[in-house]
Amino acid sequence: IDLNSILDQAYIALVNIVSPGYTYIHTVLVQDGPPLEVTQFHYTSWPDHGVPSNGMSLIYFTQIVRKTHPQDDCCPLLVHCSAGVGRTGTFIVLDTMLDRMEQDGTVHILDCVKHIRKQRVLLVQTLVSQIQ
Repeated sequence: IDLNSILDQAYIALVNIVSPGYTYIHTVLVQDGPPLEVTQFHYTSWPDHGVPSNGMSLIYFTQIVRKTHPQDDCCPLLVHCSAGVGRTGTFIVLDTMLDRMEQDGTVHILDCVKHIRKQRVLLVQTLVSQIQ
């Protein structure tokens, strides 16, 4: 694929919002056909090999992602940290538990961690990540 020829025939719109704790980037690529939209959130308040200084900021960030991302199957949600396990797993568990709370009012964090670890080894690396 020749990226230069694609970009010559395309229009790219970019929205970049930097907030305390996270960055929001929304990109729209308009070419022949329907526009391709990509929304990226970057949670900046969680250091690698550490935990967020404020757990509520992670809950707030997760709620923003949930409000922005469609809750149907039209658009995949990709979650990844540098290694793809610790912070990624914690975000997935938190998102799953918020969804479960909305659906039936129950929360089973350790059961959820055990379930996703069967699908991806090492997700949610530390006990602190599981508790906080």
